[in-house]
Amino acid sequence: YIPLKVDVHAYDGRMIEAYALVVRHTSPAILNQHTLPSVRYMGLLRQGAAHHKIHPLYIEYLQSLPSNERST
Repeated sequence: YIPLKVDVHAYDGRMIEAYALVVRHTSPAILNQHTLPSVRYMGLLRQGAAHHKIHPLYIEYLQSLPSNERST
């Protein structure tokens, strides 16, 4: 992954500079179902969103995303 600087809109209307992690190279494996995020990772995202009082619609969106149920 490489960090990519992005501008985001805060709920209060401010523009904030943030970073997103972007895949460096695309390969067929990236498109494969086995590359879904882990259950643990998705849980951390959902807990963090709730803790920081992210908009409920976004939390609902996070709840709808699939994860890799296999334990690693």
